[in-house]
Amino acid sequence: MALLGAINATLTVSKVTYNLAQSMFDSETLHSELQQIAKRLTTDLDIVNGTLERLQSIAQRLTVPDETFLLKSINSLNPVINDVRTVLEEVQRDRNFIQRLFMRKDEFQRKLHGIAEQLNNSIEQLQRTASITPQIEVTRRKFLDSRKAFRNIPEKELSFYDFSITKNTPHTILKIAFEQFDAKKSLCYMKATNHQFFLSYQLRTWSALNPIQIVLEKRRRAFAIEFGNTATAAANNIREKLDFSEFFMTHDDICGMTLTQSFIYIATKCQITIVSLEKQKIIAQYGIEGDGPNTFKHISYIYIPPNDETSLYIVDRGQYAVHLYKIDRSGLRFEYVRRFLVIAFIEKCNLISCAIYNRNLYVSDDANNCLHLFHLHRERQAFVLSDDCITPISPGSLCTNREYLYVADCSPENPGILVFDEDCQPVDWFRNSSLREILAIHIDPNINELYVLTTTTIIENGEQKKRPLIVSMNILPTKKDAAQNSV
Repeated sequence: MALLGAINATLTVSKVTYNLAQSMFDSETLHSELQQIAKRLTTDLDIVNGTLERLQSIAQRLTVPDETFLLKSINSLNPVINDVRTVLEEVQRDRNFIQRLFMRKDEFQRKLHGIAEQLNNSIEQLQRTASITPQIEVTRRKFLDSRKAFRNIPEKELSFYDFSITKNTPHTILKIAFEQFDAKKSLCYMKATNHQFFLSYQLRTWSALNPIQIVLEKRRRAFAIEFGNTATAAANNIREKLDFSEFFMTHDDICGMTLTQSFIYIATKCQITIVSLEKQKIIAQYGIEGDGPNTFKHISYIYIPPNDETSLYIVDRGQYAVHLYKIDRSGLRFEYVRRFLVIAFIEKCNLISCAIYNRNLYVSDDANNCLHLFHLHRERQAFVLSDDCITPISPGSLCTNREYLYVADCSPENPGILVFDEDCQPVDWFRNSSLREILAIHIDPNINELYVLTTTTIIENGEQKKRPLIVSMNILPTKKDAAQNSV
């Protein structure tokens, strides 16, 4: 965005110039007349800095014509500030040579008076322009109470997966301290490739074989049941098991995880680590802490679309934004493209997840109980999507199979997965009484299976303990579903 770039560049120069003027005002070897001019400059430059910082926060709320008009004012201000800086640097070089400074005092005074007048005029013009520039209001779209609309739809049938976790050393089983499992403090992330299934929590990422064969066998048994094979019906309730082994460990809590065919990208608070799936070794790392382009304040999710391994979307809840980077063919080098800045909210945003669906970027925000929507090829946020319920949805993890958008509703009263079509309307609601929490969801598009990371309660030594559990469901409707939905 040209306006935001111009604001940032001018603000950087203005702050440096302010420091020079402040240093000149504090000098004990400088003439009092020059000190008074320096004091005036610090006041004016402080106004410039405050105005530019305010414009930073509203830059993406402006229309294109208003942005162009404001850009002209900033571009006319920039050379004036540079001229002020040049003169101040010249004074700074000479101020320690008392005799020389005395001889040139009038020259410096004349220059600084003239440039101070120009700066004052430019400030007045910028403030006038900023004060009359209206801000865009992002519209809020409502969808109907999906829980009410789909209350007669039967519960989804689930497949359950227990799992064990093996640490680095062979034949050693790492017993997770399930009594310490708390997804509210450390988020969970789950992804699958054609061959591997990944789970991240706290410092660790684990992998298991993708349970494709288990899923297909489950469907074969269900098909047999539908045609009256009772022997297969008894076998259909078998609880399957996934054996996870430790794949990678970080030094900080994991804040996001995504995959390509060759690499796994693991995010911590301000950094992305790229690990080879084949070699299980770090290939590269990217990211520094900051509050602008090419920096991260607090990553909460990372996403690579299934059909575009060259695009990396990084949800930064600290900046209220999603950063888009292009990945080169090697999968290692990042090139900053743009950021999608969330500008419509009531409460302080808590951005959870994102997904690309129907050429739009959806970002879930559980603090404002909404989805923020951006058109991929436009500069600003398009609208906000929320419901009309008394107890609104609490959107969490997002995923898509190109046909629909799946939104995890993590509200404690009615957890489930809402299914949205391209018109941003819910068309289905997946729920099951076993789903007491929804920590993460992921679709394997090759078999149209939706995996859900949830929790279950076990009794251990007479004490109730919470532990994670993976369940899955077939997102394609069966004949039975179709018949019941038509009623």
